[in-house]
Amino acid sequence: GHHIGTAEVESALVSPPKSAEAAVVGVEHEV
Repeated sequence: GHHIGTAEVESALVSPPKSAEAAVVGVEHEV
C-alpha cells in the first residue's frame, strides 16, 4: 500500500482551473 496525505489529494483536486476548493478526510483502516 501507499501512504498518501490528505493535503496531496486536496492539491490534486483543486488543480483544475474550475475547482475553487476541496476537502478531504482521512479514515484509518486495517489493510
